[in-house]
Amino acid sequence: MTIPPEMKMACARAMCEGGGFDPDERMANGGPRWGYYVPGAVAAIRTLAPMMAEVMAEVADKRADDRFAEHGVTEYDTNASYYSGSRAEAYDELDEEDWAIAGDIRAKGKEMADG
Repeated sequence: MTIPPEMKMACARAMCEGGGFDPDERMANGGPRWGYYVPGAVAAIRTLAPMMAEVMAEVADKRADDRFAEHGVTEYDTNASYYSGSRAEAYDELDEEDWAIAGDIRAKGKEMADG
């Protein structure tokens, strides 16, 4: 996955401002000052993408964990875990969906990091 241009620009502008410069200042080549920060911005995004994706994926994982904590059953003697009752199948499907979403988010983070 390529990094969206808007993301590169936002990061480069923030880096430029963080360095104490006006990102919109025109340079000798006619381009904006923030343009010089794009390579560093790309490196920063590639480094942070998997970490940010992991934080977001954990939200989906937590939904499944919270659902099980509220509606799940764990047998004390066998440690078997499952949902019971009329909503068991629906809860299982929701868990699978949440885990798939978390996996997709992690994959996008890795994709962005790998370029």
